[in-house]
Amino acid sequence: MKPKHIKAGVFLKLKFFEDIEDFDQLNEKISDLPKVQRGDAFEVFVEAWLNVIRKEKNVLPSNKITPSMQKELELPETSAEVGWDGVFTAKNNVQVVYQAKYRTGKTQISWTELSTFFASTERSPYRCVITNINGVTSIAANRKNYFVIAKNEFRDLIKNDFLAIVKWLKGAKQK
Repeated sequence: MKPKHIKAGVFLKLKFFEDIEDFDQLNEKISDLPKVQRGDAFEVFVEAWLNVIRKEKNVLPSNKITPSMQKELELPETSAEVGWDGVFTAKNNVQVVYQAKYRTGKTQISWTELSTFFASTERSPYRCVITNINGVTSIAANRKNYFVIAKNEFRDLIKNDFLAIVKWLKGAKQK
């Protein structure tokens, strides 16, 4: 499967994910980007990580979700993503709507930052927040049909994992 995030080709052309040794280095590199690019860089990483490292099925960023898929997942009927960044099929064949949240200078994501995600996905089969920090506020952590992938999940990534991610990203069209 080729990368589908609308910005994958941009970061590939910049060779952004090349020569990364571990997640701390990637995290620092993303934090050095202008604020408007940080989220996109993390979303591209998340798509690649879900495909290459976790080997999830049918990973689709929000720009590839069709209206019929939105209806099936009971997501708001809108042409633009509202509070969620994509969908994947977990190993147990459950569809998971995910939100990628990149943050600096924080240890957890607040309820305010997640409320739109939870509101827009309240009827989805399963939901996931993926973040580069420690986790989320306890208010969010107690939601049903929900899990968090936080920075501890990324700590074991090594240079070979990033080489595999770059190889996978090279399937993206360069812009």
